[in-house]
Amino acid sequence: MKFMVVDDDLYMIEVITAFLKKEQCDVISYTDISDGIRYIMQERVDGVVLDLHMPGMNAFDAIPILREIAPETFIGIVTSDTSASARHNALMAGADFFLEKPNEIPQIIEAVEVCRSKRKLAVSS
Repeated sequence: MKFMVVDDDLYMIEVITAFLKKEQCDVISYTDISDGIRYIMQERVDGVVLDLHMPGMNAFDAIPILREIAPETFIGIVTSDTSASARHNALMAGADFFLEKPNEIPQIIEAVEVCRSKRKLAVSS
């Protein structure tokens, strides 16, 4: 699987990338969502992991754009914003999963597998 990680914190990119690579995933990373969107317009990825709040465009604005460009791509949020409203708004914007930094980062692969299973069920129904 190929993932794109977008976070303005380089350390968090390294941490998330390490978990994904441990599962044999290819990973490309960006510190700016606009750069990531440009990449997805040219190349296919299976999943996108976004920080919620970043300078410039935030994930709330990016998710609908990503959904339009790549509707089958899993989109996950990994953020230190643990508020119920952030979780709700991200999921309502179209995120497939919402994980909290740093405690839930190890659950990225599990979250993707759950998303994949749900999509398979929806397609076979």
